[in-house]
Amino acid sequence: MSDLDKLEQELTRLQQKKQEILEKQKQLERKLKEEERKARTRSLILFAERVIAHSLQSGEEGILNLKIVDAQGKDYTPYFQKEVQRIREKLSQTQEQNQNQNQEGETHSFFAESQGSFTEQPNADL
Repeated sequence: MSDLDKLEQELTRLQQKKQEILEKQKQLERKLKEEERKARTRSLILFAERVIAHSLQSGEEGILNLKIVDAQGKDYTPYFQKEVQRIREKLSQTQEQNQNQNQEGETHSFFAESQGSFTEQPNADL
């Protein structure tokens, strides 16, 4: 085998390796975009949960009357109302737990002072 043949084989091998690397790079870019999209979606969900919880705690019941419809006209209102109800139930459970702790002699202020916010945890599973 001549030096020219060896060089051509090596060139072919390197070109194949380059293609493999480019494909892996594209896969990684797609994966990063997907992870970023999921993180943005999650942040919006957490924001919405906090807004809903704040509205319910403030006594604003009008949030149940919101219509949630996308650009294509698909109505997500029943799903939204179900989520609002789930958050309302979670808030009620938290309030009941706080009341039970206060009745047992453990004051909320003690926990709030010693451990930050004991009952309200960011990203808690609302």
